[in-house]
Amino acid sequence: MTIDEIREQWVNKLFARSSDGAVRSKVFSTFYEDLWRCYFPSRGFEPADGKPQIFWRDVTTPARLSTPNWARLSKALKLKCGKGSHCYPDGLLYQDGQNYVWEAKNWIPELFSETRPFKDLVWNFPWLLAQQVVYRGKPLQIHGFCISWWRNEPGTAETVQEINEALAPRTLEVFFTADMLADCIEHQYPWYVDLVKEKRLRINNFFDALANCEGNPLLDALTPSKAIETDAKRPRGSSP
Repeated sequence: MTIDEIREQWVNKLFARSSDGAVRSKVFSTFYEDLWRCYFPSRGFEPADGKPQIFWRDVTTPARLSTPNWARLSKALKLKCGKGSHCYPDGLLYQDGQNYVWEAKNWIPELFSETRPFKDLVWNFPWLLAQQVVYRGKPLQIHGFCISWWRNEPGTAETVQEINEALAPRTLEVFFTADMLADCIEHQYPWYVDLVKEKRLRINNFFDALANCEGNPLLDALTPSKAIETDAKRPRGSSP
């Protein structure tokens, strides 16, 4: 078994249904974007703070893009224009003075059977047609797009190639969260260890608060001895 196969097997085990994968996926979904923001510099990207905006009024479909897939993308754009004025991609990345829009998707097919493959779902992302993004009130040229997806799937490479050929000189690059997570687990990067400890502390504090009976005013009020004591102190004739 190769190293990559061992990594894949380990991540699969982490989120398997038999290991409460659905619960673990919910917890992981609360901070996997933080993991990517810390990991992106190792891939040559610097994340900006906050999220940018793409205004649908600024997005158009080039006439030369007339294939069935691009027709789907154009239809998705029309639907978005009818429902709102803009969207908030998950982040803005910088690389060599250029701007890249980042969108994070973390659906695990083994846990969510309704999840469609990348080669199908990507044609519902009309922001891929955008050439301009607004960040902190300032319009910026888009040089490319980054999508973080759960794992590589059949047809993903071919779909990315089709998009890149049509979008040139803008580019699309897809990163895989399962691979990133396996790499972090294997190498135990200091920032990764610190982030996991921070998230674990917050989760533990929450469950500790749920289980803590001491000093809880609600439980005190419901305790018979406390209720009797409270009634004794209440002025005569007053209502509870």
